[in-house]
Amino acid sequence: MSSSARLSPRDSVFTTLAWNGGSKIADIKKHMDRLHEHAQRLRINLPETTEIEIRRILKTLKLDDVDELIPKKMIRISYTPNNSEPIKIESRDMSLRNFIGEAITKQAPYWSKSATGCKHGDWAPYIEAIDNARITGADFTLLIRDFKIIDAGQATPVVLDVDGVAYFPKPSDGAVRSITLDSIIEQIREQGIPIKEGNLNERMVARAREMIIVGTGVGVCKIESIDGVEFLEPSDKLFEIAKNALKQHYANPNTWTDMEAES
Repeated sequence: MSSSARLSPRDSVFTTLAWNGGSKIADIKKHMDRLHEHAQRLRINLPETTEIEIRRILKTLKLDDVDELIPKKMIRISYTPNNSEPIKIESRDMSLRNFIGEAITKQAPYWSKSATGCKHGDWAPYIEAIDNARITGADFTLLIRDFKIIDAGQATPVVLDVDGVAYFPKPSDGAVRSITLDSIIEQIREQGIPIKEGNLNERMVARAREMIIVGTGVGVCKIESIDGVEFLEPSDKLFEIAKNALKQHYANPNTWTDMEAES
């Protein structure tokens, strides 16, 4: 994609949520809070009626009667101020969910300080990162800045170090805060793995026992190699704990909001 075809980060703001295919969306309050936070950072005035409009549009996408508390699809909610229909909802299938796969690395894109770490209009480099993995036969792309992994093309990376502590990238380094990881972080701690922000630099990753990525679309996936290099003493501990924690999270009725109920 040429630079002239790319949008500005300030042209749009979005979030991606898990949807059961019927009237229920997971973690919508957290997603709406982040959407408002990112819009504010991007100087986009998000209308107060945004959630009402989301409820209206979702009714037109609804599949046959679906009651299960299971993520069936993803929906991408975006707001683009200068469009004739500024609020847009798109649904798509989930792929590579709870998968064990390979990753490649790629330099992370640079934006302004206020735009970096937001889900914004110039998302093409992240889409290209996902395509890069596909073209090479890998499954995921890890994004590198200043010799640190700061993000993945479609999820948040988490490393289990040899000291038994799990680390995820710092938003101050350019990472997008993960709603999915936030939702299971306490369960991971309760299972005996301390987890906190850290620098996923070359030294840490080289000695790590395990790496996973966590996100709405992928669930919890394990990375078994990076640029063809496998982990020296691989573990499944973090993968299994995080995977089970997310399964329990989605099984909890409190995770889901019925968008057809009275607000």
